[in-house]
Amino acid sequence: MSGLCGHKKLTVAVRRDFLCGGRAEEEDSREKEEAYFAARERAEFYAGIWGAPLVTLTAQRPARPDELIVEFSEEGVALLADGMRNQGDFERFLGRLRPGCWEREMLIKAARFRKKEQTAEPLSESPGKDKERPRPNGLRALDATAGMGEDALILAAAGFTVELAEQDPIIHLLLEDSITRAREGEEIYLRQMVSGMRLLEGNSIPWMRAAQPGYWDLIYLDPMFPERKKSALVKKKFQLLHYLERPATDEQELLQAALSARPKKIVIKRPLKGPDLGGQRPSYRIRGKAIRYDVIVPSHCSDRGEGV
Repeated sequence: MSGLCGHKKLTVAVRRDFLCGGRAEEEDSREKEEAYFAARERAEFYAGIWGAPLVTLTAQRPARPDELIVEFSEEGVALLADGMRNQGDFERFLGRLRPGCWEREMLIKAARFRKKEQTAEPLSESPGKDKERPRPNGLRALDATAGMGEDALILAAAGFTVELAEQDPIIHLLLEDSITRAREGEEIYLRQMVSGMRLLEGNSIPWMRAAQPGYWDLIYLDPMFPERKKSALVKKKFQLLHYLERPATDEQELLQAALSARPKKIVIKRPLKGPDLGGQRPSYRIRGKAIRYDVIVPSHCSDRGEGV
């Protein structure tokens, strides 16, 4: 892996922002010391894999302007640069994804199947028998360009069993950390959602080509789009990831791999005025104010859906 990400130097860091030895805080300090060494062990592992320098971030040694830092701490894994911090946090989506809310998501409207084909059930918020229940007979989806997993989480809330593929190793690590923290967290409803998510290694194209035809009912594509224009707020949110992500160089290859897997439906997220992915006209579109979802229903399927 290259030591440069854009004009930044990739650096692996472990954060140490506590003092040891104070008698009144001895127990708390010991726990933090153990957490620090656990984080450092992980940091050393990835620094070795990526060929990146390993530093310890303290008040005396803060992040530097020329660094893109993958930070390990007791709070998990985060990406730092330009005074910004990016760490996955699925909990902030709970308000949108409670029962009665997720149905309004444009992605869910695009991913919807006819009732006769719908075997997945929406997640229950009850902490009783439905807690972390498996859904072996539910609809399967592949998020082939997972990023930080936010769209996959929406699909999981709607009852899909979701597999996520992310080819960038750093984003993959951030996503893995987000899923792990959600599985170990206190939010029962969130644990339900992520229990139906599985992270795949590497580029999604080989996975789609090797899949048994029809294994996924839905394939979701959201490739980075070079001409995509965002508001200042959205730009700030994704700016750190743009040091890592690269625009899709062969959209046709990505789309053809998705088609070769023979899903019932392919959903593609696009800028509102952007061109069709791979030049292929969709079966129908779902339009919003800034984005749209293009839906391709392959010829072997009969559900044509409804566009707006």
